[in-house]
Parts: sequence; structure tokens; C-alpha cells
Amino acid sequence: MKLTMNTTRLQAMLTKALKGAGFDKTKPVTEYVAISVKDKVLTLMTTDKTNYLYLTEDAGDCEDFYVALKIELLAKLVAKMTSETTTLELTDTCVKVHGNGTYEIAIDKPEGEAIVIPDPMEKFTKGEAVGNTNSATITNILTSIKSALLTKATYPWYCCYYADSEGTLASDTFTVGSYANGFMKSPYLIDSKTMDLVGLLLDDITVYADDLHMLFEADGGRVYTTIPEGLERYDANGLRAYVVEDYDYSCKLSKTPVLNLLDRISLFVGAYDNGEITLTFNADGLEVTSRYANETISYAEPTDNAGEFTCKTDVETLTTQIKSQLGNVIELQYGNESAIKIVDGDVISVVSLLEA
Repeated sequence: MKLTMNTTRLQAMLTKALKGAGFDKTKPVTEYVAISVKDKVLTLMTTDKTNYLYLTEDAGDCEDFYVALKIELLAKLVAKMTSETTTLELTDTCVKVHGNGTYEIAIDKPEGEAIVIPDPMEKFTKGEAVGNTNSATITNILTSIKSALLTKATYPWYCCYYADSEGTLASDTFTVGSYANGFMKSPYLIDSKTMDLVGLLLDDITVYADDLHMLFEADGGRVYTTIPEGLERYDANGLRAYVVEDYDYSCKLSKTPVLNLLDRISLFVGAYDNGEITLTFNADGLEVTSRYANETISYAEPTDNAGEFTCKTDVETLTTQIKSQLGNVIELQYGNESAIKIVDGDVISVVSLLEA
């Protein structure tokens, strides 16, 4: 049995499929890609045993077949191909890859039988859709609020996005990121890795769920995952209260100049400063101060709503949140004793202040 594909297209599929592989030595199937053809449709499946990524493509007149191969070797080989097409030829002991030359990749048979990766989708019933979105929305979420997620599993529910009809939240409890385009009909937690994989899907995406699992489906691909625990412990109402709260003052700053300023100031924030910088807002501009440095930047636009206010925050956190904004001009809202707010269209980031 042979499958022939345009090399560029196969390279693109394998590049995406790599991102779905867990490469966990304790879970051998996470090092493999399942390559199957059924009813003239090619499917590549990879997994980390929590998330399953499926990528599909027209297989032409190829007969049905199934094989699991180590994805790293296959992806590296195909990435180096310059031939117009690449052919995968399945034999009893190996897959022959025909392109610039012919290369044999052995089919692993650890117990005398070829490896088969169980497909959890076989037991899943889609039912009614619980959400609808598109690739542009997912890309904006990943670009603008992913940096607010908790990365240490102290509170695992805050390592996830909270998504409902109002929008999507991310928070490490010091910073809150909010994207206002809601795409879920009711509240769900979505794991960070899951959202990364959903970001590989194209165009319109439909979401299905049962009590334990969730499916994101689009033309050319789908992501199947386990729903994270901890929804009842996620303080969405409390976090949104910070997002919608009115602040006394506001100003607008050009994104690139303020990032350049923070980059220079950060050189003078020492190990014993705990990342602390002082922000002093006045009628004409923002003054940023560390222990041994001081710089002022003018506002991007004249404003009647700027006021005198001084606060302290963490330079790395502030820099990260400004970097993640989508526009070239950001609005800073301030005057609250506990936080400052960064507003950029549908994206709002709230950064906690340090004690004075």
C-alpha cells in the first residue's frame, strides 16, 4: 500500500503533528504518530495521553491502512525532502519513504505486534455543540492573555483558561488577562496545552463536550481532550470584578517606545529589588524609576483624564503584559491602590501593584 502526497503539504502536517506528541518516556505511545487512511481520508494522530491531535487530508485513491511510527525521525526526514512529492510505502516490517531517495523506517513490534495507538474518539458522542469560535479568535487569545496563566501547578485550575459566553480569562492570581469575545455557551476550563493545539486548527471551530471530555473540530483537524478539574474553584467573578472596575485616570502610550524604556530600566533592577519599579503618572507623561535609573515617556495622545499618581509594580510582569497586547497603542488606566489596567480593544490585562 502506498500513499503519495505533495511534500510541502506533508511537511506542514508533520510539523503540526509534532506539537501534539508528548515525548514522555513513561508513555511510549506519546513518541509516535498514527498514520491511517480510511475511506480516502488520511489522518495523522499524536498524543500526550491527555490531548489528542488529529490532522486530516484527502488521500486520493490510496487504500485503507494503519501504521504507527516514531514521529521525530519521520518528521526530520520529510522536513529535509526537496522532491515535489513524498510516497509512504507500507510493508510488513517497515515503511519505505520515497522522495529524494528511498529510506526505510522500521515498524516497532515490541511484543511481536505492531503498535496501535488507541483512539478515544471511538467512544465519544458529539451531541449538541457547546461552543463556536474561529482560528483568529484562538490566535488572539494565545497572543494576548496566555502570558497571564499560572505556570506552576500550585493551583492547577489557574494553569487553565476559563471560557464562557462573556469571554476568556487567564490568571496567575497576580495578573489577570481578559479577552472579551466569548465562544463557550457555559463555563469550561481549557488546559493551556489544549488551547495551544486548538491554535493549530484553521477557520471555523465547533466545540462539543460530554461530562469528561471535550472536542474542538474544524475542517482538516480536531483536538480531543480531558476536561480539567477545578472549575468550581476558579474565581471568575472575583477576577472579572478587577477587569470591569472603573479607574480614576487613564493615558495612552505607544507600545514599542514604552517597551524599550522598560528594557533599559530593567538593566538597573537588581536581584535584591524583587523586580520593583516605580511608576509616576502626571499630566504630560509617565516617569519610570528603579533604584539607579530614571526615564520619562510622553503620552501618545493628549489627554484630559491623566492625573497625578504614583505606584510600584514588577518590571517583568508589566513588560510581559504590554508585549502581549495586540495594538500599537495601549491605554493604561490607573488610580486604584491595588492594580493598574492595560486596555487594548477586546483585551484587558490587570497587573497587581506592589506595596509602597
